[in-house]
Amino acid sequence: TWSDRSTSDSWAGWAAIRMPPFPRRHRSRSEQPHTRHRRTASVTLKTVHVVALVFDGVVSREVLGPLGSFDAAGASCELQSAGGGHCDGFDPYEAIETVPFRPCAPDVLIVPGGFGWRRLAHDPAVGGWLTGVAGRASTVLAVSTGSLLLDALGLVDQRPVTGHWLSAHAFERTPGSATLGQRIVDTGWLVTAAGAVSAIRAAAQIIERRTDGADLARSGRSG
Repeated sequence: TWSDRSTSDSWAGWAAIRMPPFPRRHRSRSEQPHTRHRRTASVTLKTVHVVALVFDGVVSREVLGPLGSFDAAGASCELQSAGGGHCDGFDPYEAIETVPFRPCAPDVLIVPGGFGWRRLAHDPAVGGWLTGVAGRASTVLAVSTGSLLLDALGLVDQRPVTGHWLSAHAFERTPGSATLGQRIVDTGWLVTAAGAVSAIRAAAQIIERRTDGADLARSGRSG
């Protein structure tokens, strides 16, 4: 399974957390009709821009789960992929609509896991975009094997990380960085989560951090 390993982060734990609704084709806040009902959130991130990497084989709930949390808090959310259009996600199956890669400097970049992360690491279009956007992002949230993708591109840079529970041997550039017994590892600029449930919790931490002003002091890449 691509979910977190422990009982608390299994489907039982997943069911205990009410995941915010997220449309199959997500629209930015500027595209939202004024009559559309939005869930009232305890915090608001109206000026925050969140971008998520999407690809064929992505674990749907590892991208839509945390992205839904940011969306519910009022952030502007965007799904980007190498070619745009729909990507086939799984667990559960979802045809996820995306826009093509474009240069941007998001407040939060989400890098989910899924099948084919090694292929992505060797794809110049994906590697170039991800390296550039991650370097300009205030915070990067990597989920499950998304941590391996960042490591393959040299973006972990000796920071402690967590990820998929079977992936410790796959951290090639920084093998000593994996701390897979932890659900979430937060180093400031880089936040890593073991799986989908932990990613939603990590998103909540980032939202809280940004709303209390601490993110300005912690967003540097020196973590």
